[in-house]
Amino acid sequence: MPFETPIPPVAIAVAAVLLTAALLRLARRQGGDMPRGLWWASLVLRLLAVLMICLLALNPYLTRQDPDPAGLRIAVLADASGSMHTRDLDGTARIEFTASQVDEATPDNLRARLDAQAGQLDTYAFSERLSPLPTSGLSLEGGQTAIGDSLRETLNHNSGQGPLSAAVLLSDGISLRGEPLMDAARAYREAGIPISVVGVGDASEGGNAAVELTVRTAEPLVGEPLELEAALTSTFSQSVSTTVEIADGDTVLTRQDVTLQPGATVRIEATARPERSGFHSYRARIVETIPGDRNQSDDLAFAATEVAEPRVMKALYLSTHLNDTYRFLREALRQDPDWELHALIRLNAERFAALGFEDAPDEENLGYAWIKNRLVDHSVLIVETAVVSEMNADERQALLDFLTRRGGGVVFFGPPDNLPAELRYLLPVRETETLIRPAQAPLKLSPEPLFDALAGGTLFRPPPLFLPGGRTAYVGRELSRGARTVLSTAQLDQPLLTLHAYGAGRVAYLGTSSTWRWRLSSEHGLRQHELFWRYLLGWLGSGGKPRLEMPLQGRIVPVDEPLALDVDVRGPDFLPAENARVSAVMTPASGEPGPPVNLVPDPSLPGRYQGTSQLDTPGEAHVEYRVSFPDGEELRQEAWFAGAHLGRENADLAFRERELRDLARVTGGEYVSWREVDSLDTVPLRADTPMLETRLYWTRNLTFTLILVLTVGIEWILRRRTGLN
Repeated sequence: MPFETPIPPVAIAVAAVLLTAALLRLARRQGGDMPRGLWWASLVLRLLAVLMICLLALNPYLTRQDPDPAGLRIAVLADASGSMHTRDLDGTARIEFTASQVDEATPDNLRARLDAQAGQLDTYAFSERLSPLPTSGLSLEGGQTAIGDSLRETLNHNSGQGPLSAAVLLSDGISLRGEPLMDAARAYREAGIPISVVGVGDASEGGNAAVELTVRTAEPLVGEPLELEAALTSTFSQSVSTTVEIADGDTVLTRQDVTLQPGATVRIEATARPERSGFHSYRARIVETIPGDRNQSDDLAFAATEVAEPRVMKALYLSTHLNDTYRFLREALRQDPDWELHALIRLNAERFAALGFEDAPDEENLGYAWIKNRLVDHSVLIVETAVVSEMNADERQALLDFLTRRGGGVVFFGPPDNLPAELRYLLPVRETETLIRPAQAPLKLSPEPLFDALAGGTLFRPPPLFLPGGRTAYVGRELSRGARTVLSTAQLDQPLLTLHAYGAGRVAYLGTSSTWRWRLSSEHGLRQHELFWRYLLGWLGSGGKPRLEMPLQGRIVPVDEPLALDVDVRGPDFLPAENARVSAVMTPASGEPGPPVNLVPDPSLPGRYQGTSQLDTPGEAHVEYRVSFPDGEELRQEAWFAGAHLGRENADLAFRERELRDLARVTGGEYVSWREVDSLDTVPLRADTPMLETRLYWTRNLTFTLILVLTVGIEWILRRRTGLN
């Protein structure tokens, strides 16, 4: 132990010996005047005081060497790759823990402790490439992790502040591209720079639970059972329990608790009954993530299918009186095996006739309430306008639901004024002119969009279709903005059959109820009558293309990337709409809807509206599209999708502890797990790091002085108790 004193140590030693001898001689002389116990205590205290005085004179010190902050440069590398989203740190995501340790504003974290001793602390974030840590903090980055490349770039970086003294890596060890980790470790070892590692991950074995969904029904039809099957598999080494849900939009078809055995497959079935034709998307999901699940991107699966109208399409005729229109319409469809005609006709104030139904009750006072819940079983309705005026609010709503949800077709006939004023917007005509007992007049028929398959055939050959004379008719004077005329008078071009889209369905208005007269005019007219009604009803009931086509529907999209909210919109005229107002509201897995995003037209694609949003969290989500047309019609429809961490980064999220330990061992660094990060106050440094020497004088402190005073004071008290000076 070195000393720092102006007095020669030999002199201090001689003085100590002489003083000790004098104290021993004095003690022998006082031996008879003090009790033996007190005598020994007094002697020990006197000798201890002599020793402490000698130490005080010698002034011993200890030497401590600390790195010179001016020459100490430490690099901290924080992993921001996609795999760091994994929540295996007691429910905390790897990226969240890492961000807390490199946050500049957090006291006492790893960054603060290293910054207190380093003259320069270089902080980096890395995924596929290395970059300075953003001032906004650490967040997930895209690309594939390249730990080796990032370490190599840090090693080669010359900041002008001297050589690198040490590196600290916070990572889960998953590296998918670039330089192998051990090659970078050897480069650091040759440079003599230790890499200390904080392992960010759970070393438990874990596994993966996955779900797949399939549509088992080969050719789904509207109104018919559609069978779905979810298959769940597990790679866990032990049995795990979870809850599985199969849903259609916001309707849960089934929800079951299951236990998954290692390597086994559990199958869950559900049944849906689609109420409309067209594209349908269903989904199955693991409701709560299983602890230790390494790949959560396959916890949700979609299955899509195209639902067709029934092979035998059903038409429903609704009228306030029995007439020739129904009689001859029934004859036109009787020989067609693809059609089945039902009818509900009011005979008088209290009596109704239900025709064509296999399960119609015998009572004749059924009313429209009986048919309300049966509308969705049909593909198309033929409705007299007076019927709607006689319906109550619930029955009218069922008619609207048939158009908006079922996506069916309706052809109205009869005076437009009979339709309640609040429902006049359903018709493609806004104003009409009444032709009372007109003369028979030829009609002009347009092939598109109903009869293009018949162009040049019987329906278009002379003699043409005609407006029967002597029968009241209604021709359009003003049409809705999206209406299209299919049948009109040949001379004055007055619209007689018009159509447009409403909701998910199609609406036509026929200004005459005397088309049956064609049938009686000739064999040619009979054939024209049959073709006209079969193709009109077939087109109305076929559903066709949806008004909104949403590319997001049924997709799994990557999080932390711009989310395209594009949608294709068709107007009431079934053509791409270029004058609509479109917005989208996204609801992520948290359940809190975001602000509306206004979508703008794509100039290169008519009818396409585009906009972007940001999906920050994985899980099930949906977007509600809100479309307003100039004529006041509004459409709302939802697209269900899911956000997930995709790509190779998420194929295997197992924590690579062994690779990280090897990295620290090979370079001479220290390895600690994320739970032990608070113990990492200092890190191993390169051997030639400049050091500062500090002397610690351990007798120059208050504690030593107090012990010396107490020793002398207690000895004095003992002598006074025995009467000695």
